[in-house]
Amino acid sequence: MVGWPIFSDAKPSLPHLMLSFLEKNGIVKHIITQNVDRLHTKGGSTNLVELHGTLFETICLGYNAIRDREGFQNELESLNSGWVRKTRLSDSNLRADGDTEMSLSDTIYTNFSLPKCTCGFTTAMYKPNVVLFGENCAPSVKNDTFDIVRKSDGILVIGSSCTVYSVYRLLVEAEKQGTPIAILNIGETRADQMAQLKIQQPAGLTLQHVVNLLTGK
Repeated sequence: MVGWPIFSDAKPSLPHLMLSFLEKNGIVKHIITQNVDRLHTKGGSTNLVELHGTLFETICLGYNAIRDREGFQNELESLNSGWVRKTRLSDSNLRADGDTEMSLSDTIYTNFSLPKCTCGFTTAMYKPNVVLFGENCAPSVKNDTFDIVRKSDGILVIGSSCTVYSVYRLLVEAEKQGTPIAILNIGETRADQMAQLKIQQPAGLTLQHVVNLLTGK
């Protein structure tokens, strides 16, 4: 609750904007992202699959009802105005995933209230609508990503070590089909041996250079 306002206000960076440009100009057809921050969407990308879900949604663990996080946040703050008044957060306290751990001495946690789920489950428990460690990707997401890979004439991996299996198996599928793979990442990746091209340079500047070449700048 406390970290959400700062996390949700994050702005897309150069790689997001360059990929959006390449998509709009027909160079990039689809983006499969491991990120859960919606920055690709904020940057203007539309043909997007969020492989591991998004923090911009919550899901009820009782009946899998999904809610927009902004509306959930507003209700959460309304129900727990006392908590909002006693907690303050700066950028330096926020972790990359939007989480934070506050030091709240003498706090009675039983006074913290959760919104009721739209499914009517009065004792609903919620979590961010993301794939946590140990969980599996939704079958529909898995099917969509494999379908994208099978229809692609080339795969470009950007800023990923390809360590997690949900990503690695897509590259295994691409290699099986003979689809060319390029990797733009500083450092070793699990898929280096599959790639026909490996570039170890900053993603934003490299993509900007590609855009400049395409636009004659």
